[in-house]
Amino acid sequence: MIKPKDEEIKFPADWNFRVVVDAANDKCLDNLCQVLRQNGFDAVPEPKEKSKTGKYQSFRIAVVFDNREIMERLSSELGAVDGVKFLL
Repeated sequence: MIKPKDEEIKFPADWNFRVVVDAANDKCLDNLCQVLRQNGFDAVPEPKEKSKTGKYQSFRIAVVFDNREIMERLSSELGAVDGVKFLL
C-alpha cells in the first residue's frame, strides 16, 4: 500500500479551524474568544451552519500561525473548551 507523502507546513501559515460546539452551551463562544485572546489572536469565530436538529453549531476560525508550537498549543486549548465537540 502506498501512503501519501506528509507535506510540511510552511510558516507563517494561514489556517482555518472548524469548531463544532454544543449549541445549548451559552458560554462556549465567549470561552473560545477568550482562548484566542490569551494566545494573542484577534480572530472572531464566524458562525456557520447548525445541525439539522439545532443541537450543534459550527464556527470557522481563521488565524495565521508563526510556528508549529503556537499552532499545537492553540489547537489543544480550543479543543479543551467546555462545549466543544470536535475541532478540525
